Amino acid sequence: MKYSFSLILVSLFISGCTITLKPEQLTAAEILKPGMSIELNQPIKIDPNSAYIFMQNGHFISESDLNNYYTYCKLEMYKPVEIPRTIKPAKFIIKKIVTQIEYVMTKPVKLAMSGSLIADGSGIELYFTTLYLESDINPGVELLSCEYWRDPTSFEGHVTLKDIKQTLEGIFQITEQ
Repeated sequence: MKYSFSLILVSLFISGCTITLKPEQLTAAEILKPGMSIELNQPIKIDPNSAYIFMQNGHFISESDLNNYYTYCKLEMYKPVEIPRTIKPAKFIIKKIVTQIEYVMTKPVKLAMSGSLIADGSGIELYFTTLYLESDINPGVELLSCEYWRDPTSFEGHVTLKDIKQTLEGIFQITEQ
């Protein structure tokens, strides 16, 4: 009797500690699946000798103007060519989704505050979520990679679907099926 009562108490305690994530907290890889699609709403011009374009906060942006600590996405074609190209509005099928973390070492920086790993030059984490794409209308498009930098002490994880939707707002339409 004591044993079964203890077992019930432990079960209730464990179930009370279960964490349920809200949909906006789920990563893109937890929601999007191969076979699903995303839709480009407007033409995108790719400069000569380039194979990619960056997007942040619903705008096209140069690499030098990126704020790496906020989600940004990079649409990539297979290879650069010498002439400008236009990616036409179309539906892209997601063929594969890859998430990864890259650790980047930083140079030591003297800051007024202490305790941050960035302050002592230890490094940052670069979180990637990459969607490999396919389109009959735009066969040269290879992937859409969304990423951001994080201080390893921030306890934040991979890019969420909410982050990606905010980054691509007005450019791409993403619907969960």
